[in-house]
Amino acid sequence: MCYGLLRRMLAIRARHLILASFLVALIPAARADAARLTLTWTVNSTNEQVFSIERRGEVGSYAAVAALGAGESSYLDVTLAAGKAYCYRVRAFNAAGASPYTNEACERSVQTGQDAIDLFVEGLFTEVLGRAPDRQSLEAWASFLVGNCNIGGVQQVAAAFYDSVEFRMTRPLALSELVRTLYVTYLKRQAEPAELAAWSNALRQVRMAIALDGFVLSREFQGLLPDPTNRTAVTALVTRFYSEVLGRTPDQAGLNAWVDRIVSTRTFNDLAIDFLTSAEFEAKPQTLRDYITTLFRTFLGRSPDTEGLDAWETILRTALLQIINAGFVPSTEFQGLAARICR
Repeated sequence: MCYGLLRRMLAIRARHLILASFLVALIPAARADAARLTLTWTVNSTNEQVFSIERRGEVGSYAAVAALGAGESSYLDVTLAAGKAYCYRVRAFNAAGASPYTNEACERSVQTGQDAIDLFVEGLFTEVLGRAPDRQSLEAWASFLVGNCNIGGVQQVAAAFYDSVEFRMTRPLALSELVRTLYVTYLKRQAEPAELAAWSNALRQVRMAIALDGFVLSREFQGLLPDPTNRTAVTALVTRFYSEVLGRTPDQAGLNAWVDRIVSTRTFNDLAIDFLTSAEFEAKPQTLRDYITTLFRTFLGRSPDTEGLDAWETILRTALLQIINAGFVPSTEFQGLAARICR
């Protein structure tokens, strides 16, 4: 779809109105291929501070819908009801006061379904962040895609959601849920069982590499390991794994089995792998930072320092984006999705 400015304009005679050196001529909203309208105006002043955008429907009074800064000359109005007429007017403000309104410009939104760009962006909010979009953010991301609607632009927007502070801080997902979210985001379908297993394993390997290379083999953890023949000390360590990794007190049978195993083999080699790859742990919703925090508390017996938490999270973030860029973006399904959004 094409969102070039003013693909179709109404012939409305502009009145040039001046107050406090403001001169604004309104050009009517451009009809697009969706329930959205693009409003543009000519700015001939140099001392405006704010432009106030007002809108009304086919009936009813004008109400402000946006305030834009100095120098702005267009406004993209999205999430309009399809097939409805809307009218707009603009005036400018500075410390001296307000200009009179521009001429009124009216146009009808034309699509009978939801715009593909809006639908894609709304999906990122609901699928990646787990919430409905706020209007300001939806408009901002939709506007970006209007001007950058190609495979690179679509991927840039999607990746920004997965690497956002909100996703990293507030969106805990189980391992399989993360894979399912990637499939819905990039391919708009559910993962097949084999696909779910394969990509879950890829993410699992990344997580385990961090745990083994960064924590299990660290001098700090090795220095905290108890004598493997000391049942009391081994019991305390295994209990900590149950508490920090699984988030529960150990069942007696499981605790006894682990303590017996470690005391008899005199090695802790399997403890980390078995707990961190257990179905019980992988079903536990966590953010990337939650996972790193779990490693610190499990292996080092302490909360993470800020520098360490940020550094290890960055490695996980980079790995996730690499999986997206190597495994999802090149797929014919994603290429087709981007083409449909930007047609």
